[in-house]
Amino acid sequence: AATATAAELACNLSATSTASPISSLTTSSLLSGGRDPRDAVVKIFNTRQRPGWTVPWQDQPVESSTGSGAVVDLPIKNGSAVVRLILTAAHVIADTRYLQVQRGTDRFSGEKYRASIAAVCHEADLALLYVHSPVALEMIKPLKVAPAEKLPQVFDKVRVVGYPVGGDACSIPE
Repeated sequence: AATATAAELACNLSATSTASPISSLTTSSLLSGGRDPRDAVVKIFNTRQRPGWTVPWQDQPVESSTGSGAVVDLPIKNGSAVVRLILTAAHVIADTRYLQVQRGTDRFSGEKYRASIAAVCHEADLALLYVHSPVALEMIKPLKVAPAEKLPQVFDKVRVVGYPVGGDACSIPE
């Protein structure tokens, strides 16, 4: 039941803006509360294996890649309960065989936690991940998704929070 709701959220978010999920969550309206958004951003480790398009009976070699995700709370069913998920780009988790998430090693322990895909919308390049360990995200205050009228427009300046080229520390490029 939560998966259908998560998929609807992923596809509905794409209808409101063409901005990436991470930049949309970290606009100045969300930073104005004096809160450091890096606390709610995680590094995603994807062990993936792409299909062999030229020889479909053979898979490509196993590869590793990393990306960023934002911790969000998603209301389920009638809104009386929420589930904590990670919002990321679909290309970060594409062709996954094994997913792990890690909070910033400069702020938290470097422990990695197993994750699974809760929903994906490749057309919108959005995905939601579920973390298996209940303690993994419990100390994190999730980011709130801005309403459509507050999302950045084309050519607006935004701050992007995450791990753009890997590394161990979460960054906010200006």
